[in-house]
Amino acid sequence: MFRKKGSFVLASIMSLSLFLAACGGGGGQQTAPPAGQAGGTEAPKSDGQSYVFKAGHSLTEDHPYHLALKKMAEDVDKRSNGKVKIEVYPLSQLGAERELTEALTFGTADMSITSTAPVMNFHPKLGVLDLPFLFESREQAYKVLDGQVGQDILKDLENANLVGLAWAENGFRHITNGSKVIKK
Repeated sequence: MFRKKGSFVLASIMSLSLFLAACGGGGGQQTAPPAGQAGGTEAPKSDGQSYVFKAGHSLTEDHPYHLALKKMAEDVDKRSNGKVKIEVYPLSQLGAERELTEALTFGTADMSITSTAPVMNFHPKLGVLDLPFLFESREQAYKVLDGQVGQDILKDLENANLVGLAWAENGFRHITNGSKVIKK
């Protein structure tokens, strides 16, 4: 089961991330349909059009999130026979996490991988996942997030005009800070 440890760790930085896509229309790229319509594994219908999505994140080009987005872009390009492209923008080129998440809710951005913190501004229930040591192990975290609970949370993001595509991690049982080394 889940357990909480002392309140001192509530100041720790979140360890979960979300891969998000815009849910609504309005002001986004003209060549791309709303992301909610582009999901699934089917190739686009042969309407002769091509689509370009912009995917942003705040991390470096050697970070696993960037590498995952690049791999996704390759796979989508291949599976769509070049009709759907995903351009990946690292290092907050499309905005910091908060701005990018905001843009997703307004439909002016297409995709992002982000930590849960900026998403909580639009969907506060997500904050429960930032409780430190919520999961006993990485395996338990995957079981919960890949199971019905995690899928329900992703589905519930639609209330904030977001589409949660998948969960990513930055260490489920890690505490990080910007000032000193943490020792046992």
